[in-house]
Amino acid sequence: MSNWQGVQNLTNTTVNTIESKVDTIDGLHDIPARNTTDNNQMRDAVGGKTDYVVVPYTEGNPSIMGFLHTGYYHVHGASFLYPDKADPVTLTSNAASWNDTGNKIEVIPANAITKDFDLHWCSMANISNTLYGVIDIFAGGAGVEVKIGSVDVIRTSNFSREGYAPVQIPQQPANTRISARLSDSTTSAQTIKIKFYGHVYSTSMS
Repeated sequence: MSNWQGVQNLTNTTVNTIESKVDTIDGLHDIPARNTTDNNQMRDAVGGKTDYVVVPYTEGNPSIMGFLHTGYYHVHGASFLYPDKADPVTLTSNAASWNDTGNKIEVIPANAITKDFDLHWCSMANISNTLYGVIDIFAGGAGVEVKIGSVDVIRTSNFSREGYAPVQIPQQPANTRISARLSDSTTSAQTIKIKFYGHVYSTSMS
């Protein structure tokens, strides 16, 4: 092999290496597909401006931009109260102390909230007796509900926790049915009236 051929081979190798590096750099600047689950390039981790956290959440999938975009709606999304312009829903506990076999009562019907949503507060009123209690919150159709959160209930001789209590649950897909169940420390059936306050991951309910 002549010296010229050696130089040419070395030059070709160098050019190919540079082209490969340039392709890599170009890839970092390209905008990935919306909500891509790829994790091959830095761009996949950063994401694009329209990314959002897909519901139900899958660990490792959302991009940085997806978290930021979704976080905006967590603070500024359109809010709702349910039931709206209607009486609260009454929960009735089982008569046995801390028995969690009481009825799960529908609070938000299926298809009532037509966008992905979250719950943040439970409005409680008319706690029927002195007690310590728990309101369990469920998602899903009748008979296949899955517990997604809980709220504590307190009424003593000096204090009754009527008003708003904070709620934390996973994001719920649009049209999800929400129900609730009361259990308490007494040995007789007790009641409480509730509503849920939440928001959708959008700037409008419609």
